[in-house]
Amino acid sequence: MTIQPTEPLNNPDEMSPARRRRARRMLTQLRADEREVFLEELAHSVSPSVDLFLYAILAGVLIGLGFSLDQNAFLIAGALATPRMAPITGLALAAVSGSPRFFIRMFAALIVALVLLGLVAGLSGLITSSLSSGVLLALEHASLNLVDFGLLLVGAVLMSLSVARAQQVSLLASTAVAYELALPLGAVAIGVVQGNPELSQGALLMFGLHLTWAVVASAGTFVALGFRPLTGYSHSIAMAVVLMGLITLVSAMGFG
Repeated sequence: MTIQPTEPLNNPDEMSPARRRRARRMLTQLRADEREVFLEELAHSVSPSVDLFLYAILAGVLIGLGFSLDQNAFLIAGALATPRMAPITGLALAAVSGSPRFFIRMFAALIVALVLLGLVAGLSGLITSSLSSGVLLALEHASLNLVDFGLLLVGAVLMSLSVARAQQVSLLASTAVAYELALPLGAVAIGVVQGNPELSQGALLMFGLHLTWAVVASAGTFVALGFRPLTGYSHSIAMAVVLMGLITLVSAMGFG
């Protein structure tokens, strides 16, 4: 999972002239073998690193403070500190391309960051519970909100567009997606440490809804841009992701 805000997935100065020419082409124009190479490069760029863990810890501390003290400023700072959401785009690419191995690698990288963030957010909320035990802001992320859902979809689409056209993940779009993933996850942690099952269950449902639909929106964008499957497995993976998204959406509407 890359942390640098403006660096492309490939450094042009370190690439051969042929690869620089290829990097300037849209992702959808790459041949099958070139696309496989690009997927491998993307997988390497979003693999867990020390920076990933440090940023996840920092984001968890800020989000935990924001929820426990009912302070929006901490929540916004936590979203800004959240690691780049490149694995969301990686999951979408894997679903469209039909690469189970790549899908698993991206999912593992994403889960490592988010689990660490959630654990630290819960610990931060537990430590500051003696100062305040507010749940007002956390409850806002425990039910379906169409504005939040719309922001998530727009962010996921823009991330895919930036990867397809410039081989880099847009920082602004990534922050929007991070806000809609990290905050429900932090609300889950706060609900657990405060013994509030309604909060934790609702926020967990919102987290699952946002995660699956971020991948669905990203994958749909690649398909709309003309990104075609490399293997027959892509339909199974993509349909599984869409089905998960529909199930969580229906569940969220019923829970709300």
